[in-house]
Parts: sequence; structure tokens; C-alpha cells
Amino acid sequence: MNKTYKPRKDLQFGILIWAPAVIALLFAALAYYEAFAWTKKLTPSGPWIAFIVWFPIAALTWFLTDYRIQDRSLVVRYAGFRFHNLLIDNFEEITSVRWSAGRSHALASRQIRISSKNGDSIAISPDNQENFLQDLLVINPGIQMKLETSM
Repeated sequence: MNKTYKPRKDLQFGILIWAPAVIALLFAALAYYEAFAWTKKLTPSGPWIAFIVWFPIAALTWFLTDYRIQDRSLVVRYAGFRFHNLLIDNFEEITSVRWSAGRSHALASRQIRISSKNGDSIAISPDNQENFLQDLLVINPGIQMKLETSM
């Protein structure tokens, strides 16, 4: 089985990811305007550097995060370059969580935490959660589901 699931995205994580880039861009534009008005020269400033650094991070995170079921593994691609390859046969429990700290690769506040037999856990937020969970159960029917329906 080879399937790719896009992450669920919500406003809270959108603000968390994109706000620093937008704020840096606004400060950079203001700094450039002020510098040009007084000196008629344009010079690089801290806000431009912050924007140039943060914007690609935000874009990579927002657009290049996904979860792939490949054979008997879950491959988590985060920001296009961060990979986790987890063996689905080792999954022990899946629970509903909100705003998970730690090893979270989710772009939404509604997340699921996957715990493995070896003690590892990871939080993700697949967009089509029901199909995603069904696909995991086909591979490993022994996974315990502790999901809240009100999430």
C-alpha cells in the first residue's frame, strides 16, 4: 500500500507559522521606507534578514508536510526535509491530542498521537483522518484506538 495524506491545517497553526514572516516583512518595508526617506539609500536591515530566513521555513512547513504509508511504514515528511520512517507493525496506540508538544509534525490543533511498542510517539494531523486510520488498521489490526469524537 502506498498512499499520501496531506496534513489538516487550521488557523491557529497558520498564524503561528506565517505571522513572524508577515511581521518581519512589514517591519522591513517600514525600515526601508524610513531609510530611503532620510538617506535616499537602501541598505539591508534586520527585518529583511528575518523575513528572508523565516519565509522559506514557513513555506516549506506549510506546503511540504505530508504523511505517507509506504508498504508497512509511515513516512513523515515535515517541511520537505525532515523525515521519520516508522514501522506500522510497532504501533501500539493512537490517541486524540490537542496542541501536542514535543515530537509533533502537525499543522492543526486537532492531532493524533501514535505510540509505538518501543516507547516512541509522534503527533500528526492527517486531513482525512478516518481513511488514514483505516489504512493503518489494515496493516496492524492490533492498534488500540483511544479517540475522542468531539475533537
